Amino acid sequence: MRDEANPDVTLTHDTGCVTTLDKSQFAAQAHKGVTAAIPVLSEAQFAALAMGAHPYRVCQLHWHSADYHPLLEKMGIDWRERWREFEDDLERLKKNPGAVMTWDDADAASVPPNPEHLAHGGR
Repeated sequence: MRDEANPDVTLTHDTGCVTTLDKSQFAAQAHKGVTAAIPVLSEAQFAALAMGAHPYRVCQLHWHSADYHPLLEKMGIDWRERWREFEDDLERLKKNPGAVMTWDDADAASVPPNPEHLAHGGR
């Protein structure tokens, strides 16, 4: 695919395809001189990134094998700063796991409904 189209990223809607396409590139890289890894993301991950979601806290890009850094740079995302933030989160969790918001906290949080959304049946 790299030779034919030279894409910045490959998108798929299926998370199984994301994993298979991302991880299968590792085998090709075992051959001397092969560096054809292409970032593979789900459409949801890519859309979230485009809308400003955190690449590690939300999109979980650190689990991917192919180098996604050039893509983030092209999208104007400072991945080094976002990684530093993510590492800071991990340090806080190690020091005091109760100091962060839990799922129970999130479920209990009361967010006033947006009147415009209510008019359309949403929150």
